[in-house]
Amino acid sequence: MPPSADGELLNDQELAELDSQMEAIAQEKKQCEQGIHQSRLQDDPEPGVFFAQEIFANQQEKLRLQLEIDLCRAKKKYLLSKAKDG
Repeated sequence: MPPSADGELLNDQELAELDSQMEAIAQEKKQCEQGIHQSRLQDDPEPGVFFAQEIFANQQEKLRLQLEIDLCRAKKKYLLSKAKDG
């Protein structure tokens, strides 16, 4: 469907931007998850080697990134509903 107005074209560009942002954020989130996993594997209680701070920091970052993904998804949903309504 060709864009009928500048507003619709702008929404298409915004939707494409949001999709690329969500992909980039998802990659960052995946790296955080891998960091959490690696830190947990390196934890060794017997000699007293713990990575609790790193795990906690990565978990917080993972949650922050998930929130960003959720916000992008909500904005995308809003733009789509706005385009539908006219």
